[in-house]
Amino acid sequence: SLLLCALLLLVVAVLAWGWFNSDIKPQSWVADANPGFTGKFARNGQLDTMRFIAKGLGTGPEDLAVAADGQLYTGVENGQIFSIDPATGAASLFAETAGRPLGMEFDRAGNLIVADANRGLLSINPAGDVSVLIDSATLRFADDLDIAADGTIWFSNASRRYGLGNSIKSFLEGDQSG
Repeated sequence: SLLLCALLLLVVAVLAWGWFNSDIKPQSWVADANPGFTGKFARNGQLDTMRFIAKGLGTGPEDLAVAADGQLYTGVENGQIFSIDPATGAASLFAETAGRPLGMEFDRAGNLIVADANRGLLSINPAGDVSVLIDSATLRFADDLDIAADGTIWFSNASRRYGLGNSIKSFLEGDQSG
């Protein structure tokens, strides 16, 4: 029993040391009241006739961009971006970011602008060539974007402290640095 008490004391000491030496700084958040299924959240049948297209491309497509010609573009977890014909569902590899593409939109010149969680803000020309607009050292966790009529790119940076690989810390902290 003495050994058990010593072991318990050691566990408590390690936990206390971890608590006081952690870089996690929790913040509280209070959610708005749940409106239930009313108003804009009321049930409807708008998706009753939907059909799946381009199944099996990869894990985790997060956004969908529509090109001027109506082609759909989406990125998956392994960094690949696919072009999809909405009529047939046929998909072809368009580009590889070597990162994690999340948000994406086309600019007026036909370039696909991509918020890549691992690489930053990217531009992909119609031939599929990738160039970095803002690197991940500056833009820690690029998450989504939109392009204004005047060409201004508005983007979100999910966290100034943590990248995608450490997003659990951002979640635990209630990180509001993005």
